[in-house]
Amino acid sequence: QTCALPISTITELGGDLAYVREAELMHGRQAMLATVGFVAPTLFGKLPVAWTKDVSLNPLEAQAQLPPEVFYQVALSIFVAEGLRAQIIFGKPDSVPGDHGFDPFGWAPKDPEALHVMKTKEVLNGRLAMIAVVGFYAQLKVTGSIWPLI
Repeated sequence: QTCALPISTITELGGDLAYVREAELMHGRQAMLATVGFVAPTLFGKLPVAWTKDVSLNPLEAQAQLPPEVFYQVALSIFVAEGLRAQIIFGKPDSVPGDHGFDPFGWAPKDPEALHVMKTKEVLNGRLAMIAVVGFYAQLKVTGSIWPLI
């Protein structure tokens, strides 16, 4: 049985599908890194530098405990990276979402079919990581740790 209601898509609503795909990839990549950031301090401890002695292992508390110099370096790095990404996405109308030409180790497959499989895995793992980060956040807010996981 088919649905009688019309199904709208991003493009039918006047949206840019390439922009939405780029946003999903970007947020998925950030969530994959955040997942590591939630787990790594508990498993491996803090970085062996002087300014980390007063920083909590809880990532939600640690954000507010960063020294101003470190925070500004992180903020500046994000600003520069987002500016470069915006130039690629908005400056080149034929750019492929998520493909920023950054592959210093040459890990991207040369075979188009293998590349498609890898990109599909990236999207799926990014979606899973976005859900995981929300779960980590909720667990930390409710219990103060991500104990059942690590």
